[in-house]
Amino acid sequence: MMGGAYLRSRAGLGNLGRVAGLARFPSPQNGLDGRWRSRMRTRLLLALSLVMMLVLVASCAKPPQDQVESARASLKAAQDAEAGTYAKDAMANAEQQMAALDEEMKAQQGKFALFRSYGKTKEMASAAQAAADSAKNAAQEGKARARDEASMAINDAKAIADSTRTMLEHAPVGKGSMTDIQAMKQDMATIMMNLSEADSAFAAEQYNEAKAKADAARSSAQSIQASITQAREMARGRH
Repeated sequence: MMGGAYLRSRAGLGNLGRVAGLARFPSPQNGLDGRWRSRMRTRLLLALSLVMMLVLVASCAKPPQDQVESARASLKAAQDAEAGTYAKDAMANAEQQMAALDEEMKAQQGKFALFRSYGKTKEMASAAQAAADSAKNAAQEGKARARDEASMAINDAKAIADSTRTMLEHAPVGKGSMTDIQAMKQDMATIMMNLSEADSAFAAEQYNEAKAKADAARSSAQSIQASITQAREMARGRH
């Protein structure tokens, strides 16, 4: 009995020793599994990092919509200030820059999201807005200058028209001159109509048109004066 128990005890101790030995000295297969898990863990972390980086890049590559709309609003303000009339070159430049900005936006939006870059677009939006603001300022200055020029032209034309009318009233009347005088009176009526239209255009803030009407009236009045002066000289010569 004692011998059997002793043998079973020794067998149990042997099993415990083998278990302890396995715990202390992993098998080659356990080592391979550990390295495989480590490599997989590293790859997984790299993949997650890459995904996060791509998401970050994609979120940063958003179109500068606010800047583009600000540039567009500035261009509209320049148009409302009549930059196309009073600052043509500045307005043309602003429109060209806005068109280039629109093309750049389309080019970037046509790319795959991860390859879009809006750094250049932001710079172009700032440049387009600056050009539009400059066109607006130039238009305001140009319109003020045109108003002053139109006012001066109208006043000069009216003064010349008044003196022409006085000259016409005292124009020499002789053989064959009545027909010429009647033609001059008709031209004088046209002059007064042009001056009235110039006043209306000025009141409507159409200063370029007002000046053009006034200049036409002044030119016609000066032509009548020249004809009357020539007729007077001819009349003196006959006497």
